[in-house]
Amino acid sequence: MNKFELGIPVVDLQHQKYFTMVDDFAANLGEESSDIETILKEIKTYAVAHFRTEEKLMAKYNYPHLDVHIRLHEEFKIKIEEYQGRLKGDNPPKKNELMSFLRLWMRTHVLQVDRQYADILRYRMRKAS
Repeated sequence: MNKFELGIPVVDLQHQKYFTMVDDFAANLGEESSDIETILKEIKTYAVAHFRTEEKLMAKYNYPHLDVHIRLHEEFKIKIEEYQGRLKGDNPPKKNELMSFLRLWMRTHVLQVDRQYADILRYRMRKAS
């Protein structure tokens, strides 16, 4: 198990795909606004689907801090929307700024925030099976 795995297979696979997407985007992304816009749209779409998976699992297994976790997911979506808005203005995000945000947010979220629910969910999932 690597440091980003939580021991919840569906979530671990989604996290792995997110990191792969961000790495692929970083390797292939130019500085053009249209490139950045496409990536932001794809990341947001994927993140929203992933957040839904996490939130459904947390609700199913009665995670006590679901409301806080949902709020953090909402903050991520708002930040992506801010980047999308900046593409239309005088201060569009640069590739490095965007990639740094996407990597740092996910690393921090998985290693600190998601870890908080992982033990509880794994325990309750085992107990339910």
